[in-house]
Amino acid sequence: MAADVEDLYREQIDPSGTLAEYRGKLEPLQVIPETIRIRGRNDVHLDVRISRHGPLVSDAINANNAASSIPARRALAPLEPLAFRWTALDADDTTLAAMLKISEAHSWSDFTEALRDFVVPSQNFVYADTAGHIGYYAPGRIPIRSSGDGSLPIGGMDGRIGVDGMDPI
Repeated sequence: MAADVEDLYREQIDPSGTLAEYRGKLEPLQVIPETIRIRGRNDVHLDVRISRHGPLVSDAINANNAASSIPARRALAPLEPLAFRWTALDADDTTLAAMLKISEAHSWSDFTEALRDFVVPSQNFVYADTAGHIGYYAPGRIPIRSSGDGSLPIGGMDGRIGVDGMDPI
């Protein structure tokens, strides 16, 4: 379906790197330590910082550039803190449950009921059964943006810009 379900938020981080501004107040960033094991190499340890808008993907890009063997990449100025908001990262994503229900569907009604829980990524589903019925269903959760079209990063600190809710289709 090619639905745009991702947004980048410019975050204002305090000098300690542990707090993000939101509506005039500083909120603690969640930090999740991650270890990436690579066969034949040393483990890579990193702390994933997460704001109310999502993980700071700029941290990974900046770390990759700093560790690059290409001098021009190492010389790049660090990106501003950018948080990645994506419907697949929502705690209430029920897509897996929907997929399990689809596999047990015996009718159009069962099929569409299962797809009500499908969140991400928005997909095109075609239905057919042995009785000759066919159907099309396009489920997913699409952000309702208060402004903009999602093509550019938006300010995350004021709380007035961004996703107002989700439109289940």
